[in-house]
Amino acid sequence: MTLDNWPKNIQKYLFLLKDDFFQIPYLFNSPEVMIDSLLKIPVMNHLPSKQVIKLKTSLCKARLCYREIEDGFWLLVINMIIKENIVT
Repeated sequence: MTLDNWPKNIQKYLFLLKDDFFQIPYLFNSPEVMIDSLLKIPVMNHLPSKQVIKLKTSLCKARLCYREIEDGFWLLVINMIIKENIVT
């Protein structure tokens, strides 16, 4: 799957409830692809100057900080408060 067709494929599956867990879809071929796919989810709030992605829903509250230290070397830090069962 590519980032071009990613938003079309996830629209009907966004926060899909399966086996008592909510599933949040994203691509993870690389850290850069993961960040790009998360940004295409409509409920994400991106602060590019701080390199932070925020999510606040009735299911969870999350903050993802990211930095590309050097070419191909990424640092990802996630802080998540889960209110419901979630599978990512």
